[in-house]
Amino acid sequence: RNFANKAWNAARFVITSLADEAVEPPQPGQRQGMPLEDRWIMSRLHRLIGDVEKLLSAFQVGEAGRQAHDFFWGEFCDWYIEMAKVRLKAGDPSPLPILAHVLDTSLRLLHPFMPFVTEAIWQNLRSHLRPPQAEALIVAPWPKANKRWQDKEAEAQAQAVMDVVRAIRNIRAERGVEPVRYVEAYLVVDGMHEAAEASRLIIETLARVRPLHIVDGTGAAPRERVITAVLRDVQVVVPLAGLFDLEAERA
Repeated sequence: RNFANKAWNAARFVITSLADEAVEPPQPGQRQGMPLEDRWIMSRLHRLIGDVEKLLSAFQVGEAGRQAHDFFWGEFCDWYIEMAKVRLKAGDPSPLPILAHVLDTSLRLLHPFMPFVTEAIWQNLRSHLRPPQAEALIVAPWPKANKRWQDKEAEAQAQAVMDVVRAIRNIRAERGVEPVRYVEAYLVVDGMHEAAEASRLIIETLARVRPLHIVDGTGAAPRERVITAVLRDVQVVVPLAGLFDLEAERA
């Protein structure tokens, strides 16, 4: 039931965001000009399609369903939709074709495992898809993996961005920082300065960080009275002074 609610909520957001618009699916030739998060989710989607196809061919139906479920909940809903909201709120409609396409493809992959819910959602989505679609999801074509979408570099960089957001959220939670409060943070990057800068607004919004300093060496970040999280490609440094209201603590 929880997953069905998650699917309904995600679909409602996508369909509401599309309004009266109908969108074409993204094409691999557009990949190089896409933001990092778009390249990441499309790469993960097409990797999933190939994996699910192999698992079903090997009669590993349960594992195929688990992977489709985990992608939809953990990557599309929890991460990509939240990243897309940042751009949509800034007046950028470019995530809409990706949102519609990933939702459409995910529903097709999930249909054998939860046919009634996916059919009901897809009937509300199909008028927003171009070219015209089948009358019902059950007779719609099964997705095909396209290796031209696979992008290991985008997957690694997006994972690093998500790790940064998680690390800052964990620091906030451990220190009891109010959800509405922004904190200052430094990112000491190692070879991914460009990706970090491109994802600045997403990190600032999802981790509630302001200001965010992206620096190339540890010497540019403070070393005293800080909390540090060492990740694979990034070091997160959060000054203690930004985690609480000093005057309120003194009072």
